[in-house]
Amino acid sequence: MAKYGALYPQFVPFYATSPEPDDSLPRYGTKVSLGKLQKATDSFSTEEVRQDGDDELVEYLQEMTDFTLDIEVTQLPAATEKSIFGCTGTDDMVYSDTDTPPWGGVAFVRSLLIDNVKYWQGIYYPKVKASVQGEEDNTKGKSMAFSGDKVRFVGTCAKNGAYKVKSQLYTSKASAKAWCDTKLAAYTPAG
Repeated sequence: MAKYGALYPQFVPFYATSPEPDDSLPRYGTKVSLGKLQKATDSFSTEEVRQDGDDELVEYLQEMTDFTLDIEVTQLPAATEKSIFGCTGTDDMVYSDTDTPPWGGVAFVRSLLIDNVKYWQGIYYPKVKASVQGEEDNTKGKSMAFSGDKVRFVGTCAKNGAYKVKSQLYTSKASAKAWCDTKLAAYTPAG
């Protein structure tokens, strides 16, 4: 299997009322695009404990505690910054110490090549929260280089225990995108 691409990054904040039912995935509000995906990297933190007896390992337990998801895009849309970071402003983007980034979900599509056949797979993180990353700007000098925007999400388990979900392999990009859309679909209350 060879991973060769990634696209269609989306974020959706939790639904305002009862966003996390017990033993279930979260309920979501209105989805926003994170822009054009350049790279996505996840990293997991775990706690582990072991017990030895009679000169051998008797018990061992390892559990995921939290994770980070670093997303790099060509450009983060201004409206998306407000949705994921909780910043304010009409014309200017104002970041302040009162900003409250919302919990939400993230999904994107991974491109794969297996035995010379193209496949696409949806990747979904049900419970994440964005944290602002620093920016770097460089003068163009003799050579120019493009740079994009970075977003770090900190995540944990949803109430049903899930922290990452991978779809089946699809033979069409549209099917993998549809899977992501389904995972991040806006909740509609009954009634």
